[in-house]
Amino acid sequence: MVLLHERIYLSKVPMENRFDYTIKIDALVQIQRIYLRIMKNNRWIDEKKFKVSLDLLSEIGKINGGLIKFYGKNNKKTI
Repeated sequence: MVLLHERIYLSKVPMENRFDYTIKIDALVQIQRIYLRIMKNNRWIDEKKFKVSLDLLSEIGKINGGLIKFYGKNNKKTI
């Protein structure tokens, strides 16, 4: 749910700040993966739910990785 909120917010952020915001979303994806592993290790979720959730997070990570590359290439800051 948090990732959906962040992704929608990204479209409202000015173009020059979107690269930084995609990095934040990437960190949130990593945190979600950690939470999933904790839930699996404590047997709060079963193996099937863990795999499905991990697959969804993987797909979100791939999409966000593409956005990071796009905004990183198109938003080179001058020093």
